[in-house]
Amino acid sequence: PSVDRVRGVQNMIYRLLTGYPLYEPLLSVPAEEDAHTLNIGIAGVGSIGTEMLLAASWCGQIPGCSLSINAVSLQSEAEFRGLLDKINPEIRQSAAAGSPLLNVFPEDGQAQTQNPPYLTIRYAQADTALSDPASLICTELPAPGGSSADPRSTLCLTDCDYLLISLGSDARNIDAAERFRRAAAAKRIRSGGRTRDMFIVCVVYDSDLADALNSSPDSIGQDGLRIRTRAIGSLRDIYSIDNIYMKSTEQSAQAMNRSYEGTDSAPDLAEEMRLRTQNIYNYMSSTARAIHVKYKVYASMRYLQKCGRTETAERLRALLTEFTEYRTPESLLLPAAKALREQMLSEFAACADPETGAPQLNSLLRWGEHRRWCAYMRSVGFMLRSDGREKDIVLRLHPTLVEAKHPLTAQTDRPDLLDEIGRQMNTVFKDNDDPLKGI
Repeated sequence: PSVDRVRGVQNMIYRLLTGYPLYEPLLSVPAEEDAHTLNIGIAGVGSIGTEMLLAASWCGQIPGCSLSINAVSLQSEAEFRGLLDKINPEIRQSAAAGSPLLNVFPEDGQAQTQNPPYLTIRYAQADTALSDPASLICTELPAPGGSSADPRSTLCLTDCDYLLISLGSDARNIDAAERFRRAAAAKRIRSGGRTRDMFIVCVVYDSDLADALNSSPDSIGQDGLRIRTRAIGSLRDIYSIDNIYMKSTEQSAQAMNRSYEGTDSAPDLAEEMRLRTQNIYNYMSSTARAIHVKYKVYASMRYLQKCGRTETAERLRALLTEFTEYRTPESLLLPAAKALREQMLSEFAACADPETGAPQLNSLLRWGEHRRWCAYMRSVGFMLRSDGREKDIVLRLHPTLVEAKHPLTAQTDRPDLLDEIGRQMNTVFKDNDDPLKGI
């Protein structure tokens, strides 16, 4: 018999970042304002916090948007670094400017260049037991290599766009979520003017309590400031069929896997499950790619704004906002997604960077997709294989975990990425129940 490990916590985080994407707080940022940095906060780096960090490290790879992950926990910084290195030392290396891991292999006659780091990782040891709640709220996280005395290099979790709270108990998590909500709202109001929204996720193990919290309305200020809260992690949901089998992304992941394998027809359910357990590497890779489709749509929307293609950009924003803000069933969004496809493709092909004239969006998305894939592979333990041999799934070594030049030109043996996004919009915005039902 085939055996597959249950990935309850990982799947829960993947479903969260599918139904409530990391870019959601940035949708409220007007086109003329800065939305080029995405700050993710994690309070408590246990099993759930660690999975959030790993998932955000690849889900947050959005072309044109720099990623910052900011974590606090009881453990020392050395223990935190050891935790990451135990999973994969290349995660921290990919976040360090000047790391050899970021070298782009030079073409003949060209000087060696480097790609920018994949992300910034900040960490601070803090009182996550809440014996002094105010100290946790005010904990400052210095930038790598920076000084906490320099206010320009520090950041608090209240400054984050997307915050996960996992402190070990329902009482602590709910208490901290409410404190962070009020502190973040006060900070944004004092800053003056319209600021970006915030999304707070707290872990609540009690299923009935989680349902009750999720039925509460969002917090919306008089100036339109929105701070959303969501409870996840109930035991009923972690071990549900929906979560274990990732039903919300199953169809699109299988379609992508069949496309990768070069097969058109879908096998019956029994054969599909056999193939899934037989080649879990391809299945998980396709799942990650399916989850990230809407993130590419968001990146495209911001790029079109930059290029002055306002009409199509606003239609994309409306589509993404309808899904994330109003939780409109995806089946109702399918016609809009289909109607946008041809317009997207025609404008994407012609759209170039207004400052440099290059790259075209297709090349930018290809470069970003390779970075997303590299970050995902590292998050599940794969490292660069430098001996020239083929990938080894058992040892988790892969020879193509290398940097690509920017812009990345089209590959003749791969389908056009823009066309794939158009097709996958039809799949992702499909006839489906709430992807986070019961979470």
